[in-house]
Amino acid sequence: MLNVLIWLTGALVVASAVSWDMRRLRVNRVGLNAPAWWALSVLGWPLVVPAYLLIRPKVRREVIASVWHYVGDANTPIAVRRRRLLALHRNEMVDDSIFEECLKQIDGLDPCSASSSAPTSSTASPSSSPSSPPSSREDA
Repeated sequence: MLNVLIWLTGALVVASAVSWDMRRLRVNRVGLNAPAWWALSVLGWPLVVPAYLLIRPKVRREVIASVWHYVGDANTPIAVRRRRLLALHRNEMVDDSIFEECLKQIDGLDPCSASSSAPTSSTASPSSSPSSPPSSREDA
């Protein structure tokens, strides 16, 4: 009886942690949906932890890629990208850690920010630096 209680307590803790993390990432699936993770936790929670931890980084990268897909690429002005990212964060579609990571990348691209002294393009030559990049011409 005690073994069953310990097993179910472990399953409850693992399933709750997985569900909480999925909610924090703002995703419906990390390989499986939440009810499937709950069922697997009851059946074999010691194996669920490493399985989830193997799948989670890939899902996080996919979430970040989808944020960049919505926010825009290098052809989108930095101000527009920042506004779109803020809108995603305000509407709770992006977690704080992902928001901060993406915002750091946007601020790193901003030539007007105090923290960035590097050129915006790695292929920029000294002769081409006086001209403005195509993404800065649409700041309106």
